[in-house]
Amino acid sequence: MLFLLFVFVQVGISVCNDHDKQIYGILGPQFKNLFRALVGWWPPSRETYITNVQTVSGLSVNCAICYGDAYICGYNNCKLACLSAGNACDRCLELYECSQNCNKCTGF
Repeated sequence: MLFLLFVFVQVGISVCNDHDKQIYGILGPQFKNLFRALVGWWPPSRETYITNVQTVSGLSVNCAICYGDAYICGYNNCKLACLSAGNACDRCLELYECSQNCNKCTGF
């Protein structure tokens, strides 16, 4: 299933469904803070993070995987920048294309 998700993302096909888009329409402006709060001081595994995203937001598993992959990208490349206040985290996520890849995956 992950390979298929990877193929969809590579060709620019959104894996999120219409219900996910409705959720994003309601929670969209809050997503960044909501999903960063799921990390906390003790970072969860990718799988746990995906489950938490589903539980908190109601997104489908395929759509939550997009955020799980962005989380891993951010954790691997930007953990120090994301511990500080300000825009350092956002700049780092953009530099490593974590945010852009998530946006391509979700279609949001």
